[in-house]
Amino acid sequence: MKFVELDSNSNSSPYNKKKEDLEKRNEEISMKYNESNNLLKTVVTQFSEFLDVMRNENALVQLIDAA
Repeated sequence: MKFVELDSNSNSSPYNKKKEDLEKRNEEISMKYNESNNLLKTVVTQFSEFLDVMRNENALVQLIDAA
């Protein structure tokens, strides 16, 4: 029986290249997810603050002052 030893340090392997590409893409997607998540949190917080102002009896005066 004949065994072939594969060099695990070889960076020229198509599988290693694909793995590197996937790791890079995963990092990009993670960064975009984090950015989108932070933007969503900001929008939800601002909308919540807006609703609090609208529930206040002085909402119209505060909206005019804000404008």
